[in-house]
Amino acid sequence: MGSQIQIQQRVLVFFIHVLRGDERTREMVLHFQGELSFNQDCELNGCFLIFSLKGLHEFLGVENVIVYTAFRKIIYQSSINEELQGFGGKVELHRSTGKVDESLYKLIKLQ
Repeated sequence: MGSQIQIQQRVLVFFIHVLRGDERTREMVLHFQGELSFNQDCELNGCFLIFSLKGLHEFLGVENVIVYTAFRKIIYQSSINEELQGFGGKVELHRSTGKVDESLYKLIKLQ
């Protein structure tokens, strides 16, 4: 599970499930207690996933497989955003703190 391709695939599959509105994935996100959740004003602005890279690492349950710093590097070097476009989504910066580990990102549906 620890290879770069496997990590990228796990992230991509998770994002695709979110974009498609998979109910099981939605429930898992709603019950997660870390830095990964849906925006609170879904009814007004549409739902999108907000996450920190640490929160994503923790949510995916890969912390025993790959250390966070290696995970972060894989994410930044990946083509996940390009691949997501084929599924009608993209990841963009939600809130920058000037520090990668503290910034928040969002997965949105393309219009």
